Amino acid sequence: MLLSWKPLALQIKPRLLAHKQRLFGNSKVYLAIIFIGVDNPSHVYVKLKKKYAEDLWMECKIFGQEAPLLTTKATILTLIAQLNADPQCIGIICQLPLPDDLQQDKDEICAAVHPLKDIDGLGGVINGRNQMGLLSFQPATAKAVFELWDFYQLGEMKGMKIAIIGQSNVVGKPLAIECVLRGANVATFTAVDTKATIAMWTKNADVIISCTGEIHLIDKQFINPNGTQIVIDVGYGFLDGKAVGDVKFDEVEPLVKAITPVPGGVGPLTVASLFSNMFHLQEHKKLITTLWEHLLF
Repeated sequence: MLLSWKPLALQIKPRLLAHKQRLFGNSKVYLAIIFIGVDNPSHVYVKLKKKYAEDLWMECKIFGQEAPLLTTKATILTLIAQLNADPQCIGIICQLPLPDDLQQDKDEICAAVHPLKDIDGLGGVINGRNQMGLLSFQPATAKAVFELWDFYQLGEMKGMKIAIIGQSNVVGKPLAIECVLRGANVATFTAVDTKATIAMWTKNADVIISCTGEIHLIDKQFINPNGTQIVIDVGYGFLDGKAVGDVKFDEVEPLVKAITPVPGGVGPLTVASLFSNMFHLQEHKKLITTLWEHLLF
C-alpha cells in the first residue's frame, strides 16, 4: 500500500481555511521564517511553506534570504524578540539546519521563540506540556506521520515494535515520544550506528521509521521478507537531481505491507501540520501566554 498524502490534502486545506477564518477573519496575519542556511532540502521546504501560506491567504515573511541577512546570534535573537512582540506574526519557524558557525547557538535561538508562536515545538516548552498531558501538541513531523497512520487505518499501535532511525530534536525524539504515548515498544538508533546493528532490530520490527536524511540508507537488507512491515520515510535529499528519501523505495516497496513515497509522503503533510499547529496554539493563547509569563518571572 502506498501511503500518499494527496487524499488527506482534500480534507486538510479546507479545514485549515475555515480555522483561520474563525480565528482571524480578514485580519492580516503572517508566518515568519528565519532561514539563513544553505541546505538544499531546506530550500524546498521553505518554498513549500511559503506556497501553503499563500494558499491559506496568509503572508509568509522570510528573514535571512529575501530580507536583510542575519549573521550573528545577537541579530537573530533581536529579530525573534521583535517577532514575538508583533501581534500580526502568529508563527515563527527557525529553519534548520543553521550554518556551522551558529550550530552551537541552535538551542538558545529556538528557545527564544514565544511558545505561542513556536509551531515547530523546538523551544521545548510546548512539547514539555504535551508530555505532561497539560496541552495537546504534536510537533509537525510526528503529527504528519500519525495523520497518515490514522487516515490509512494502519491499526492499533499498542504493543507494536517500532524502530526509529534518527534521534534529532526536530523529528526522531518527538516521534519516539508519540509512539510511546500510543503504547508502542520503541527502539531508536542514529545514522552512525552500524548497518548490521540497525538491521538486527529493523528486521524484527513491525514499523520502521527513518528520519536521518542519509539517502538510501534503508535497503532490502533491513527488511523482513514476510511482507507485514510498515515503512515510513521521513528523510529528504537529492540524488541525480531528483528528490529521494532514506529508503531505497524501488527495492523495499515490493517487500512491505505499506510504505510512504518521497516525494509525496510525509514531507508535504508536515508543512500542512505546521499550519494546523499554528492555529491550534492560537486557540490556547491565554493559557500559553500565562505560562510564558510565569517562566520569565
